[in-house]
Amino acid sequence: MPKTKKTDLSATRGQRGGRRRQRPERAGRASSSTAAEQVAQPPVENQTVASHSPQPSTAPMMVAPSITVAGPTDAIGSSQQESTEMAQGVNKVWVIGSSIVKRASIASRERKGGLNLGIVNTEIWWQGYGGMVLSQLLPKLRVLRRIENDPDVLIIHCGANSLGLIELKSLLEKLQDTLEQIAKLFPRSKLVWSNLLPRFNWRYSEDIRAMEDSRKRVNREAILLVTSMGGSFIKHTQFDTKDPTLFHDDGVHLSKKGNDSFLENIEKVVTSLLKVEGEENEQALAAGDHLC
Repeated sequence: MPKTKKTDLSATRGQRGGRRRQRPERAGRASSSTAAEQVAQPPVENQTVASHSPQPSTAPMMVAPSITVAGPTDAIGSSQQESTEMAQGVNKVWVIGSSIVKRASIASRERKGGLNLGIVNTEIWWQGYGGMVLSQLLPKLRVLRRIENDPDVLIIHCGANSLGLIELKSLLEKLQDTLEQIAKLFPRSKLVWSNLLPRFNWRYSEDIRAMEDSRKRVNREAILLVTSMGGSFIKHTQFDTKDPTLFHDDGVHLSKKGNDSFLENIEKVVTSLLKVEGEENEQALAAGDHLC
């Protein structure tokens, strides 16, 4: 009898121990099931939502329309692969600067070629900011670089609003430092300096002649710096004579005719650098005057 009692007691203890060991196992199965549900969760993009019945049913399943979320798709989604295939062979161009760039981008929408100036396989991203000064250029480019991949061509039209704001010597030093940092920040991009345009009125000085001399000095220094880095430039020679018909009534911004000339110059240099076709640039390219 003692042996029997001991055996029963051992069995009882074994059963208790078994029950204790089963508890974490059940918890483990529950957590594994939860994890599996999380892994099986479909991505938000192109998600199809369906109603599910816990028991088999002969009723037709109701399926909600597929929902597509704008923006980057899942890394393994077919939509991303399609976007990548479509993006292949597309040249990226950034044009950044002051209100001259801003107004030119608005004017481009009314032209036949649109924002991309009719240049094939090319997307132009216009970044014009009213009143932009040279010290704001590099910080703005750093921000833009977080949003988009580096461009194939980076056109800079900035600095006129800094003339007279600071001493010319300091401005030239700032110009050199800024362009050198931009070249390091965008090592694969072709840098293009767009010459600062003449004005009939300057914000910080009434001495038009002195301001024009400073403007030309900045353009010369910028061209030397950019070309030494393997870049290019746009002279905008149409504006050298200060034809009043090219300018807005304020003597600073451009008229419709002036914007057309400005955009044509950008089109010529982009098509030349990228060796693609534009709207009406074949004769200009044959003559080699893309640095207009």
